[in-house]
Amino acid sequence: MERKILAWVYCREDYRDIVFPHLKRQYFAKRENFYVFSLISDYVGKYNRLPNKEALMILVSEQKINDELKKQVVETIEFIFSYDCSNFPDLDFAIEETEKYCKMRSVYDAIYKSIDIFEGKSKKHGIYEIPELLKDAINVSFSNEIGHDYFDDAEKRWEFYHKKEKKYKFGIKWFDDSTQGGVSPKTLNVFIAPTGIGKTMTMCHFAAHYIRSGYNVLYITLEMAEERIAERIDANLMNIPVQQIRELPKNMYIAMQEKIRKNCGGRLIIKEYPTSTAGVMHFQALLNELKLKKNFKPDIVFIDYLNLCVSARYPKGESMYLVVKSIAEELRGFATENNVVVFSATQANRNAYNSSDIALKDTSESIGLPQTTDFMVGIVETDEMREQGKLMFKILKNRYSGINDSFAMLNVDKSKSLLYEDGATPNNTFSEMDRQEITMACNINAGNASDDPFADFNV
Repeated sequence: MERKILAWVYCREDYRDIVFPHLKRQYFAKRENFYVFSLISDYVGKYNRLPNKEALMILVSEQKINDELKKQVVETIEFIFSYDCSNFPDLDFAIEETEKYCKMRSVYDAIYKSIDIFEGKSKKHGIYEIPELLKDAINVSFSNEIGHDYFDDAEKRWEFYHKKEKKYKFGIKWFDDSTQGGVSPKTLNVFIAPTGIGKTMTMCHFAAHYIRSGYNVLYITLEMAEERIAERIDANLMNIPVQQIRELPKNMYIAMQEKIRKNCGGRLIIKEYPTSTAGVMHFQALLNELKLKKNFKPDIVFIDYLNLCVSARYPKGESMYLVVKSIAEELRGFATENNVVVFSATQANRNAYNSSDIALKDTSESIGLPQTTDFMVGIVETDEMREQGKLMFKILKNRYSGINDSFAMLNVDKSKSLLYEDGATPNNTFSEMDRQEITMACNINAGNASDDPFADFNV
């Protein structure tokens, strides 16, 4: 196959134009074929054309290699120039077979490199880079996309302009209006607020909203336990204060979970990592494992929160500006590669504490973070807002519509991780009929307040 690839490069210009730019020396396992391709590649790089047979023979004679290998190299050259080009197969078939072979060689090479890394023989790579090596090998592709031709691709561009973009609505009118219908896949969306204001609560609210809307949600937490995140989402979906969830009898809690399963079309997976130990490579491995073991592919990924991740490119001791900016870039790349929406959060600096306003300059640790995000929203809470049960949300960056500095005062029930606008009815998973049905099914006397766990709840 290696010899045929080299011969086909000389036979067909259309084959050569697609394949040759993607060929690498390591794809040629036979030493003689490796040498011939190296000579051809170096010649093309210097003269921008293929060497003829005479040029190759001269170059071979100049090589300091043993006679046996030189003989094999000459045989390969003879094969290339004696190949009957009338035997060239269908072009698409030839390209596909060449790509398949190069991908196989790439995977083979990556496996051997991984073994060296695992055994400590390689000082260039760490063990956590093994998945990346294998992923790059599997993704070898001879794509012939070389850019967008402004005039030739005008029709394709028109179709793009009129293609309805997939959107995931927030379920809150102000957010949806500000983003022209919601967030899009392949984007990074970040909430910023001081500690204790409600970043996690806000993400739990939207996680509950999206699974209620029928989407698959992956919630990655690097700060709180999995069960604590689940408890907050329970409170939202059940419309019960989080501190009272533990008072529910087991049979009622399980019955309510079944009702949630029935009413919510989406699925939720919550995964906890220790603080500052995980990054995009871990998250990618998690996605692969979820797909394999649970047949689960998320539409939306929450990462709580960005500053607690590790960078795949910079160590912890590096400048925080570089590290945080790098993490943001890696998360956005993760969103693009997996065609998912990524939500995360970041800390505001001390200037934003108990302030009635927030701006991009209040971003803690790295002002490089806002440069990478698609949508960035500040969360503000003053003492007065806290007394009124309000949070202010302010758009600091917006690639969806360009609307910036717009703000909204939303009602908040932190005990239920619940947000809603004035005049709007919060999305309730449970109706009064559901309440009665579950109460009766669990053999609880709904008429007796002392026996009814719902009695004091505003369901």
